Amino acid sequence: MADQSATQASGPARGSGDPWPSRDAFDAPAIGSWTYRLMIRWGWLLMRTHFRIEMRGEHFPTSGPVVIIQNHSNGLGDAHFPMSATRRPLRVLVKYSLLKMPLVGYVLRNIDAIPMYRKKDGVDTRQNASSFEAIDNALLEGAVIAIFPEGESLNSHRLRPLKSGMARMLVSAYEASDNTLNPIVVPIGVTYEDRDRFRSLASAVIGEPFEVVPIIERAGSEFRVAIRAIMKESRARLEKLTIQADSEEEWSAAVGLERILPRSSAPIGIRQMEALEALRKDTGEGAERRREIIDQLGNSLRRARLSGDEILAPAPSLLGVALPLLALSPLLTLSLAVWGLPVFISERASVLAPTPDKVVTVRLLGNFVLVPVLSVIVATVLAFTAGPLAGAAWLAATVLSVATFTWSYDIAAAAITRWRRRSIARSSGGTESIQSALRSIREAFAVGS
Repeated sequence: MADQSATQASGPARGSGDPWPSRDAFDAPAIGSWTYRLMIRWGWLLMRTHFRIEMRGEHFPTSGPVVIIQNHSNGLGDAHFPMSATRRPLRVLVKYSLLKMPLVGYVLRNIDAIPMYRKKDGVDTRQNASSFEAIDNALLEGAVIAIFPEGESLNSHRLRPLKSGMARMLVSAYEASDNTLNPIVVPIGVTYEDRDRFRSLASAVIGEPFEVVPIIERAGSEFRVAIRAIMKESRARLEKLTIQADSEEEWSAAVGLERILPRSSAPIGIRQMEALEALRKDTGEGAERRREIIDQLGNSLRRARLSGDEILAPAPSLLGVALPLLALSPLLTLSLAVWGLPVFISERASVLAPTPDKVVTVRLLGNFVLVPVLSVIVATVLAFTAGPLAGAAWLAATVLSVATFTWSYDIAAAAITRWRRRSIARSSGGTESIQSALRSIREAFAVGS
């Protein structure tokens, strides 16, 4: 059994090949019950319709008990990432009230989610005894469990305090096995480029797995010491995978600088962390003025969905902008017919979301239900009014749209981005002032243009 330092925290390994290899478990054969596969596959499709997702980092353990720990800022959308990290059946810990919801509860019950009872919800927390027993049994059977140790979903510029329940369940399962169980903890750091914006980037970096047995053994019989040590190690691991800004202003500046600097192959979360580190080192003459430029320019680029690389690139031709849109017009028209009403209804409903982190959840759940339901309704109406072939044709068109929607949308969005770049270049003053500001920032941070 490898003895690892309880304080060491390391990011994804750097090999001689791709330093940020894809770790998307959906490339592997599916396992688990058909209900589980169906639920996560449809959720996978909708989540990856809403975001451009990149899964990078370490290999995931293929056997044995595993506990996934992940930061939590985007409601039910965050559950996509542990499910995409492994094709092994996953048990998710959720607050008990979710299991009582009409649709969400049905999904969670069918993937064997484990309820947790929190004092803040006004329930009897003694009911957690049965939950911990279920966790013990699951880990003893070699299951994979996912938990969000921050305790609740909330957008933040840094990792929030972790709840001790994650460490308690690991120690509990170890003791329940008569000290023979060797659970592995896998940290996952998730970063959203623009959490509520359609087709923005979302990255998940799988960190290096670590064993908890050496940590428990070093603590001896001191239960509380073992829990504190596991929490310290878990926090150190997650902090290496997520941005840790000291304030909202610092976080905003790092996000803006990431858009200005040349974009590497690293996932968006790592690039933001590197930008934050560069900002903190920039304390010389003119640093305050550079920060003002970064804030202004970064916000402008974000609103236009542009990066510094795109601004500095040659302005595209009109033909290069128009041809993709013309070629894709049939698919885009079909996508509007299939997705238009569900997306509109979901967007309107999300305005009523109780908290900001539930906005994407409402949109995902709306499309989860509305796309198939409305497609079936339209197909049924067509079948009775225009004949069975018309109904079948609509269902086939729906499947085609679902399969090609993100591909056609991204190509069209890229063409529109090029149009924005072209418009800037042809406007009064062109891009000279913007390019000059970009180059000055890049030179100040010692990166090439």
